Amino acid sequence: MKTFSYIAVDQDGRKIKKTVEAESKEDVIRQIYAANLTPLSVDEVIPWFSWQKLNEIEIGGIPLEDKVFFMKQFSVMLTAGLPITDVLDILSKQVDNKRLQKVFNEAKRKVASGTSLSSAFSEYPDVFDPIALALIKAGEESGNLEYVFRRLSKEYSEKHKITSKIKGALIYPAIILVATVLVVAFIMIFVVPEMKKAFISFNAKLPLLTRILIAISESLAKYFYVYIFGFIALILSIRYIIHTPSGKKMWDAFKLNIPILGKLHQQLEVVTFARVLQLLIASGVPILRALELTKQAMSNYWFKQEIDDIITVVKQGGSMAKRLLESEFFPPVVGYMVNVGQKTGKLDEVLKKLVNFYTVEIRETTRGLAASIQPIMILILGVIVGLIVVAIYFPLITLAQSIS
Repeated sequence: MKTFSYIAVDQDGRKIKKTVEAESKEDVIRQIYAANLTPLSVDEVIPWFSWQKLNEIEIGGIPLEDKVFFMKQFSVMLTAGLPITDVLDILSKQVDNKRLQKVFNEAKRKVASGTSLSSAFSEYPDVFDPIALALIKAGEESGNLEYVFRRLSKEYSEKHKITSKIKGALIYPAIILVATVLVVAFIMIFVVPEMKKAFISFNAKLPLLTRILIAISESLAKYFYVYIFGFIALILSIRYIIHTPSGKKMWDAFKLNIPILGKLHQQLEVVTFARVLQLLIASGVPILRALELTKQAMSNYWFKQEIDDIITVVKQGGSMAKRLLESEFFPPVVGYMVNVGQKTGKLDEVLKKLVNFYTVEIRETTRGLAASIQPIMILILGVIVGLIVVAIYFPLITLAQSIS
């Protein structure tokens, strides 16, 4: 139940202000008319703190595995002949995600009052992206809604697999990076100051590398919080810059030119283009609308610009394949395959083959990424720790030799 505050007037023209609990704004309006009042305004009262609202917060959005689950369940129940309202009611009880529970409950009320499912879902952009909404609308119009949800569950599942593989490949390098930072911080904060005391007590002459190490250690110990806040400020500044139009262009260009990672980023953009476009075309979405939605699914600015150019060419009656072959960012194989699909009238099948091809390529690149990064990270860790060890123990060896 939600809390609403309303202002209404009675038959004598007197204003009445009251707070009530109801399921929706429409329920409050019905209550007002039932009391022979005329509503002037109805507003939901949002408390400054609510455990219910807190539970609905999902860091990073709705997890892909949750989307795969409810899309698959939606398809199964629709195929079994259940009405949409019953499906939404069952899903609201099955899912553990608090945000999804609320979405399905509210969507059920909207659909029961005559709203289409796509319109009801369109109010939750954090759950349903424009592509999913376009497909659901196409499914409603064609009567193939269960097929659309089955395809969506499959697409989300494939996307989840690719994302998991990439995250898995980067976990070990990330662990090594964190370990490097912790080891270096421990040595600099706790070990080096003790070594400095020993050097001072023996009036040892320190080499340049050791003096630099001691200066860094003292700086870290004295201005530790400054370094922490400086690091946080640097991260926030970078995030702000890459969210500006010019910063986004530079960042996306940089991502495409990073060794190994740049190739992977390009492959991910290409597979997104092929998968989304194929899904939309196979569901009966017109080509121009499909391209516009595909553009929204792309994350890289330069690929978005390429699709903008393709849309312009197609509107003018030109060939999408030809424009892809002229592209600076799409590999030539994409243009050749699309050309075959256009000539044979089987563009969706050709795009599906492209998806399969690049999915394998991404798997191989990810495997190579892990194999390449791990030795580099270990080498960096060895060099850093090695320099610190040399800087600490070289004076000790020299001192021991002088004493003997």
